[in-house]
Amino acid sequence: MRDGAEAHLQDAAELIQEEWEALEPATIAHCWVKALHLPVEIEARLTDQHGDYRKSLRAVSAEAAHMLTRMQSCALSDRCFGDAPPVERQVAVETWLELESDPEAILNTADADFEGQSSSDDPMDTGSDRDSDDK
Repeated sequence: MRDGAEAHLQDAAELIQEEWEALEPATIAHCWVKALHLPVEIEARLTDQHGDYRKSLRAVSAEAAHMLTRMQSCALSDRCFGDAPPVERQVAVETWLELESDPEAILNTADADFEGQSSSDDPMDTGSDRDSDDK
């Protein structure tokens, strides 16, 4: 690519380096937050430093803020958040609200409900095993 020569691996490396240097730190931080691989504390810190990347999820953010306001005077708030900073609380509530559309969370909840129900309220359990054990 230089001086009309054929493309070389070094040319590709230089292009990649130029693009990497052009990235804003906020873009990289937003990618890490969006990947959902960071602990909540670090995600909250990055969001606080670089702003919220979820421009399309402003409704979720507003709903989370509303819920946090309503939870301030309730004992559940202390149990859920302890002395976590406000940004961390916001991220936690947004995550909870987003779980409703997470297929894995839905399956895990259904599995947990089924296991809980089958261990205590099994409709197929006639009680005959317990009756024979008592005799």
